Amino acid sequence: MKIKKYYYIFLLGLFSINAPAQVIGFGGVGTGLQGREWLSYEVGIALGYNFFNNALCGFGGIKLQKFALVSSANLRGSEDNYTGQTTNLWNYPLYGGLRYSLNILEIKKGSEKYIGFFPECRLYFSPLLPHKIIYVENNYPEPDEVMTLESKNMSQWAYAVGGGIYFGNRNDSYIAIKFETSTIDMFESIRSLSSKNDIFDSKGRQYIISLSLYGLICNKKSNNL
Repeated sequence: MKIKKYYYIFLLGLFSINAPAQVIGFGGVGTGLQGREWLSYEVGIALGYNFFNNALCGFGGIKLQKFALVSSANLRGSEDNYTGQTTNLWNYPLYGGLRYSLNILEIKKGSEKYIGFFPECRLYFSPLLPHKIIYVENNYPEPDEVMTLESKNMSQWAYAVGGGIYFGNRNDSYIAIKFETSTIDMFESIRSLSSKNDIFDSKGRQYIISLSLYGLICNKKSNNL
């Protein structure tokens, strides 16, 4: 796939640039939608470099996503056959990306603290999508039975675009609010287990709003290009 080639080229370029840069780190928490369903939460961390007067940041990281399934009765549409709660679905995509930070307004003259805007793009790779559902089947008058539905293992490539507002100093640290839309589809593997009209029936994008902290780890000095 071409998208894989671009991902590897990006990583190679990111970690082989021989120029002065800042090493930065950031982490955040978010929530949003997977298709029409609510994603419980996600947490993520990343490391990267600042370039071009610290306006451009190239980074790579990992995040963990949790989707809490509704009751099995709602999931499969039959209270007579399915009861109880299913397991949560988990996804842990790796990602690389670029962010460009643009100062818009200094909060207080001479403070070097700004309100700014940033656009961002990311490329995601999920090594193993959720592929198993566990539920309780009502066998009245017999005891209920724990059942498992499992699909094939599957990985996934996806891309995302987004942007947000930050408060602070892009040369040091700031707090940011970001909105992102991506082609991550947590249900792709288990959709083969889907029955008509349940939550896995149609493919949908992710829409995430998140709050993150960004901070300088160290300055990196090296030879010029």
